[in-house]
Parts: sequence; structure tokens; C-alpha cells
Amino acid sequence: MSPEVMRIVDEICDQFERAWKVGAPSLESYLDQAPSDCRRHLLPELAAIDFQYRRRAVEPDLSFDEFVAAHPAIAEELRPYADEFNGFFDSASLAPRASLSDVALASSRRPQGLHIRCPHCASPVELVADTPEEDVTCRECGSTFCLVDRDVNATTATSLRTIGRFELLARLGVGGFGTVWKARDPELDRIVAIKIPRRGQLRAEEVDFFFREARAAAQLRHPHIVAVYEIGREDDTVFIVSDYVRGVTLSEWMKTVKPSVREVAELCVVVAEALDHAHERGVVHRDLKPSNIMVDEIGQPRIMDFGLAKRESGEVTMTCDGQILGTAAYMSPEQAEGRGHWIDRRADVYSLGVVMFQMATGELPYRGSFEVQLASKLVDDAPDPRKLNRHLPRDFATICLKCLEREPSRRYAGAGKVAAELRRFLQGEPILARPLSRTARLWRWAKRKPALSTAAALAGIIVVAGPIIAFVLDAQRRELDGRVKELDQLVIGQETASRLLRGENAELKKSLNAAKGSATPAADDPLEWRRDLIDNVIERRFTAAGTALDGDALDLESRVQLQLGLGMMLAAVDRTEDAVTQFTGAAHDLERLAVARPLDARVAAAWADCCEQLSRLHRAAGRTEPAMQAAAKALAIRGRLAERRQGGVAAQIDLLELHHSTPPTSKSLAAIPELSRMVIDDWPSEAAALYQAACRLTRNPPLLSAPPITGAKDN
Repeated sequence: MSPEVMRIVDEICDQFERAWKVGAPSLESYLDQAPSDCRRHLLPELAAIDFQYRRRAVEPDLSFDEFVAAHPAIAEELRPYADEFNGFFDSASLAPRASLSDVALASSRRPQGLHIRCPHCASPVELVADTPEEDVTCRECGSTFCLVDRDVNATTATSLRTIGRFELLARLGVGGFGTVWKARDPELDRIVAIKIPRRGQLRAEEVDFFFREARAAAQLRHPHIVAVYEIGREDDTVFIVSDYVRGVTLSEWMKTVKPSVREVAELCVVVAEALDHAHERGVVHRDLKPSNIMVDEIGQPRIMDFGLAKRESGEVTMTCDGQILGTAAYMSPEQAEGRGHWIDRRADVYSLGVVMFQMATGELPYRGSFEVQLASKLVDDAPDPRKLNRHLPRDFATICLKCLEREPSRRYAGAGKVAAELRRFLQGEPILARPLSRTARLWRWAKRKPALSTAAALAGIIVVAGPIIAFVLDAQRRELDGRVKELDQLVIGQETASRLLRGENAELKKSLNAAKGSATPAADDPLEWRRDLIDNVIERRFTAAGTALDGDALDLESRVQLQLGLGMMLAAVDRTEDAVTQFTGAAHDLERLAVARPLDARVAAAWADCCEQLSRLHRAAGRTEPAMQAAAKALAIRGRLAERRQGGVAAQIDLLELHHSTPPTSKSLAAIPELSRMVIDDWPSEAAALYQAACRLTRNPPLLSAPPITGAKDN
């Protein structure tokens, strides 16, 4: 498959997967988008994606035959893939992955065998038929372990003796891709390492791509990169010949050596410079991990498998042609997300950061099963290595974390930048990277978990703003209380000032009377002593009178008399509102009394007089409408008295006085002459009656006919 075909297949597969996330797209319509020479490569990829999504989201028990029946237009093209689909989808779990077709097709080609647990990470490891028990590689954490005791120096070949012109001397190890042999090149008389994939593992187009990748890696010449000498083929077997390095892998070296931070930095500088050499020549490793780094006899690192790790089907990085490559613990987030075919040199920077993290802390940034590691890489930032090793310098931890940024744009642009930063650290110079601030960490956390961050923000606002609001409200309440107190003090001060002014006024009047030679001050102010006396009477007797009104002991006439008396005294000392209350109650009771005694002119006259008092009090308080209503009521009552000739001349005089004291109307102007005639016609001749009428007309009290005034003595 050419690179251009691979690019077209990738683009269409990505579009098809995105369409499945929002609906159920048509497989045939996406298949028809590809040129004819891409169709045979695109069909299995699209079919795997469609089949997987249908089983996960629509029909969990969907069989391959039912799947083919759902696509009658391409049924004949789909049937050749029956064994691959049934072999994987009937036995593999349907856990969602970032790229469904890559997982499906690659896993369907993997040999089935015995399953064991890795002693380092407890992940399941499959032992295929030709895997020796001496060397087993875990595809999750990349570590190598053996199941039986052996001599670690060499493993003697038991069946295969030669391949091509090379003499196979000893088997060095076995990985997911195949077997690595120590061999001798008789033509050049040198020891080499030969990597042989399992027979039948690679298809024809994969072999072509395998050769192109190996040739690209063979162009690299660097003292810290294991050189690839040549690629060969014998019958159906392809193999790669590379430099033989005496030493152990970095993963084995870390089991026996606990390096210092400086040793880690020095070793990673060398690795970063070797990676930079490859990057500058357009080669990206894509599967950098401790098992792909050899530590030679003098302790120098050398990177292996450039251009080959991308093709190892026993790993876990998804690539464009359906292979599962890489190691979950060391792959970059973009590889874990299924964008492995678009990665660049920054993916190697991420893997180098994982290696640095592991060497410095003894732990991986993310641990767990394949699914857990992938999910963690996609949503969580790497932990601070200083939490695992508090002795790490802050600058070294900052370099690690910048390499491990989830977004490629936030990492170092290349391995050369990492090498330069590590050299600054080793030389004690300030590094260019800066640790992530608390604010930036909080912002990233909020972007990852918007719902939780919104709830936390609201809770924080409530916690912070609640006391502030309460404090502000309390301050406002205290301010209002203070203003009320100020107003109270102002009123008290005004009342005090008023009393003082009245006292001064009285003193001035006394002085004025004395200057005039008056007999007494009361001659010019005859009402002052009355006001003082009324104030004292109200102060001493008002409570007792009020209590009597609240009780049921008084009859209706006595209640009226008590209310009228209190109202007149309160009005005399300008307590208008209290006087209105008393006169209003008296008017209500007089109305009831008038209903009970319709012929009693004395009750009607008292009722009219009470209404007149109310009218004057309302007018003095500025309440025009109630004043007019009370005056109209008094006028109506007195009118009825005059018409019935009840009350004699006194009632007629009272009605005349009321007409003259209210605003004139046409009706009142017409009534005044008639009332005057009636007074003249009805004027009494009997002495007592004449005396009462004269007192009423001249507005003098009828002293001779009034009952004596008595008062209760203090107890």
C-alpha cells in the first residue's frame, strides 16, 4: 500500500468514525468516495468500524452473516473477511477503543495461545506457540521476564542454524514481533544481531512497507543508535541485520541499578541527542521504551528498532493499516487516541519523558490495564514526579512534566530541545521551561471536568459571597438603626425645645404683664392655665377612663358621655388624632343610641355636635374629604331636628349656626331665612326656656340650668 493510498484510507476512516458518533452513516456511501485502487484496502477498515459500532450501539448480538445481509450491495466483497471477523468479534470483548478497525483487524491476525499474568504490572500476557519460556515480553508495561531458570549469557539455538549467509549462534530474546538472534556474518567476519518475524505474520503489502521502513532506519548513523546493516529474505521469511551490542536493555539495567538524578539526566541527554539525529532525517521511532534502549558495557545508551517498532503487531499503538503497535505505558496521547499515523517527533518526546519519569521515580506516570492507561492519558495530566520522589530537583521535574504534556503543542518541539534543557540542568543554569502554576492547573482541571468545576465555582461563590452579603446587610441594618435613633433623638430634642420655648414664652408674658402693671398674667392668656390643668387631668385620669371604655360595665349613654368628654379635652390640648379616635367612637355609639331613642332630641343634638367636632378636627389635620363628610352628616341631623321642631329654638339656632359656618350652597342660602323666621316664631316666653335659648344664641353656657360638676378624689 502506497503512502498516498494510506492517507486516503485514513481520511475516509476518520470521517466515517466521526459520523458514527452522531448517527448511523452508510458504509457504501463512504466506500464509494475512494478511488478504485483504494477500494480493496478501504473496505475491511470501514467494515470493521461499522460492524463494531453496530454491535456496541445497535445490535449487541449481530453476527457476520446478518452484517453482510444488511449490506447487499457489497455482500460478495465482504464474505472473504468472514473468518477474520468471526475469529475476533466472537471472542474479543467489545470495549470501546479510540480506533475500532485497527484493534479489530490487527487482533484477528494475532495467534491464540496460553494466557499468563505479568509479574510487574499484573496485566494478561498471551504466549503464542513459538514463544520460548525463557523470554516473555509484556505488551502493557514493556518489561521482559522468564518462566524458567536459564543462563542469561546465551541461549543455544536448537533447530534453526542459518538464515541467508548468516550463522545463528544464540537466541537473545523474543518479543511480540519475533525472535532476535546473535549471529555471525562469515563474509565480513563480524557478530551481528538478526531480527526474524514469525513466519506468515506479514502480508505481502506489509512486507513491502516493512522493507521501506527498515531502509529508512538504515540511513541513520549515530554512535548511540543501533545501526541497521541490511534487510534480507529467505523463502517466506524476512529479517533485519543490525549491530550487535554487548549489554542489557535499559529495563533490565533499572532492575539492578538505582540511578541518581544526575545519572538519569546524563543518560537521557544522550538518548535525546540520538533521537534528534533521527528526527532531523525524517525518522520517528514511535515506540521508545526501556526495552528498546540498550545499555552497553561502558554504560552508554543505544536506541534500537528505529522504524521497526511501528510495525510490531504485539504492541498497542494503532496505525493506519490496522496494526496494533507500541506500548501503552510509553505511547503518547495522540497515539492512544488512534491518531498514530499522524504523529511526529513530539510523540518521541513524550515517550522520552515517560522513560525519564520511570528512571527518576521507579514508577510509571500511568498504571493499570490497557483501557485504564489509555483513558488516563486522554483526560488526566501526568502526576508531579516529586510526589513519588521528594528529593527530585524542581527543574528536573519541570522538564519531565513538559515532555509529558497531553497536548503536543505544549511539549518541547523536538528531542534536541530536551537535550539542551537537560544540559542546562546539569550545568546548574536556569532552564527555559516553567512549572505549571496553580492557576493553570486549576484551569486545565476545569476544562476537563466542566460540570464539577461549575458546581465547585458556585459553591465557592456561595461560601465567599454569603458572609460578605450577610455582613453588608448587617451593616445596612445597623446604619438604619442608627438613623432611626438619630431621628428619635431629634424628635425628643424638638419636643424639649418646644417645652423650653413655651416656658420662655410664659416667662416673657409674665414679664410683659408685670411691665404693664397687670393684675395677673392669666388676664392676657386665660386659656394657658386650662391647658395645663387638662394635661394633668389626662395624665392622671386618662388610663382609668380608657379601662372603663374597654370593659362592659358602662351603658351606651355613659360610653358616649365618657368618649365626648375625653375627645373635648384631647382636642383642647391639640392632641388631634387621639381626639378624632374618641369622637369617632362617640359618633358610632350616638348613632346606635339615636336608633334606640328616635324621639330624643337631646341625643340627636349631641350626635350632630359630635359630627361637627369631627369635621373641625379633620379640617385642622388637612383631611378635606373626611371633614366634608362629617359636616354633611351634622347638617343632615340638625336639618331633621329643625323640620320636626324637636329641640325647640335651640335646635333651630344650632342649625342656623351650622349653615353659617360651612361653605354656602344654594340650598343653605335658601334655608337660612326660613330658619330665622322659625326662631322668631317659636321664641319662648317662659323664663327657663327663654334663658336656655338666649344662652344658646349668645353662645354663653346655661349656668343656672347646668348640673353641678363633681370629680372623684384621689385615693
